[in-house]
Amino acid sequence: MSEDDRLVEIRRRTEHLEGCVTPQRLERFRHAASERLTSVTVVLENFWDAHNVSAVIRSAEGLGLSDAHVVESPYRYRGNRAILRGADRWLHVHRHPSIDACLETISAAGFVTCAADVGEGCLELDELPVDRPLAIVMGTERHGLSVEAKHLTDLRYTIPMQGLTESFNVSVSAAVSLFHLTTARRRRFGSDLSVEECAAKIERWVEISTNSLQPQR
Repeated sequence: MSEDDRLVEIRRRTEHLEGCVTPQRLERFRHAASERLTSVTVVLENFWDAHNVSAVIRSAEGLGLSDAHVVESPYRYRGNRAILRGADRWLHVHRHPSIDACLETISAAGFVTCAADVGEGCLELDELPVDRPLAIVMGTERHGLSVEAKHLTDLRYTIPMQGLTESFNVSVSAAVSLFHLTTARRRRFGSDLSVEECAAKIERWVEISTNSLQPQR
């Protein structure tokens, strides 16, 4: 099925939602669902800064991810509403008690876990295996990833720098990484959701939009 035919079928399956939200909003939902990816995700380990974690989640949703993961040990997830701009209403933010529990869950789901790092043994971003589901794992700007996180991930990668600055801040690093990986995945495989899954997600988004629900998937 071509992308045009796929969108036509998504429209057909969501005709019953017309009138629940404005036509423009429903069409935005249809296009967003048709581009959604479940095969790329991001893990944020111990982010104490609500600005940074919110900026990454906003980028993740803006680039079409379905899920993000936060590790709440020792810091609880706190979103900054002004930064999020509602992004956490449209994707599922999973909370985990520890990095090992988080990575075990993600690995069991078939993801290759990739730690953002620097130093010997790191692949460059464009060397990551985009033919498989990927989870990028980010640490805080001050301390980076824990030793445990680096030990438990499958790969370590770095973003090459062409300027004189030594590194990007964490929210920019996440955005650059996710942009590269989502673009590569879509070019090779297209969207991850079936037409039926797209329709179900649109129904959920309409429900959230019309009932002003708390952040959900």
